[in-house]
This record gives sequence, structure tokens and C-alpha cells, in this order.
Amino acid sequence: MKKCIVTGILAMMFVQIMHAQYEWQDPLNFGSVEIINKYTLLFNVGGLVLSNWLVKKGNHTRYWETAFYAEYHQEYDPNSSTTNLFMGKVRLGLQLHKWLQVGGEGQLVKFKNAAISTTGIGGAIYFNWYFINKGRFRLYFDNGFGIVVTTKNFPKGGTSFNFTSFYGLSFSFKMQPDIFLKTGVRNMHLSNAFLFGEDRNPSFDSIGFHIGFEF
Repeated sequence: MKKCIVTGILAMMFVQIMHAQYEWQDPLNFGSVEIINKYTLLFNVGGLVLSNWLVKKGNHTRYWETAFYAEYHQEYDPNSSTTNLFMGKVRLGLQLHKWLQVGGEGQLVKFKNAAISTTGIGGAIYFNWYFINKGRFRLYFDNGFGIVVTTKNFPKGGTSFNFTSFYGLSFSFKMQPDIFLKTGVRNMHLSNAFLFGEDRNPSFDSIGFHIGFEF
């Protein structure tokens, strides 16, 4: 019964996030893709509270996990030059139970296209919702929110301070008793949420991949 309820939590999250909000241009013309909106934090926190209530005390040992990985994104926009994003990330998360890990990450970022090249730092909170967590193999929905500060205004016409949101599917494979190889695909949105005016909020929307290690 509890497993069915947790599956329901994940299903509800996917249903509420499928309303189109952000657009990214892709070479296969998939069109609008959106999975993060203003209600997503509420659903993550609600799912966290409910899933912790469902877990029997003493049924799962909580533990901390760290991750180091590289991430690459490319924005497909036929109206401007291609923008590449390179990121280095470090994560520290608490595995609350078999279904959920919550934590924070630090980021080093570099944006580069024909018009601008800039570097920066960022931070985010994240939620990993596990579909499969079998010891040697883990499959999970990864989403989060954060901020990025760059040395130059980015995108062009924007600001050096931006918010970010991301989501994707990740896989982890056990290589050693305490070491996992981590990889996956991820969509990312960056903008300043109109904090500096209606005409100063260009966005960066992309899909990319990451690879690294979890300990």
C-alpha cells in the first residue's frame, strides 16, 4: 500500500509539471518542454513530508552522500549563435529513505558563444526521487532550483544575476562498495525572473548531460 502511495506522489509530480512554460529550440522540433514551475517546490516539499510519514522508523538508515561531476549543455536557437555551457558541480545530500535524497550543490559555470564568454559561480538545492534503488543500480528523477552569478551579463541583454531551475533523469551504477558512476540527461532554465525590468530578462533554455561519481 505504501509503495502505491509513493508511486502516486511521483505520478502527481509529473502530471503537475507538464504544463508548457519555458521553451527551448531543439534540432528534432519536439517543441515546448516544461517540467519546472512555481508549484514544483511545493510538490517536492509536500512529497518529502508525506513520504517521510510513510516510512517506518528504523526501516532505513539515513546517510550522507557526496557527488562530483561535470555537466555540458547546448542551447539550440536558430536565431542566434549556439551557446555552450560547461559546469563543474559538487553535491552533498542526505538520503532520507529509499525513495528520496535532498541536498545542496555548488557550481562553477562557463557560458560561451560567438558574442560573449563569461564565468561564474552558483548554488542550488535539489531533490532526487528514486524509481529504482536496488543497491547496484539506481534510477531517479532529479530536479532543483538555484542562483548563478557571472562576471558579465548573460544572456545578452540580461544581467549577471540569474535564477536557475533544472530537471532530468539520472542513473547510478555501483563500481565499488561506496562508489557509484553517475550519469544522466538534464534540462536547464536560466533567467532573472523580471527582477530588473520587462526588457532585461532573456532566458537560456537547454538540454544536456552529466557524468561523474557519487560517494
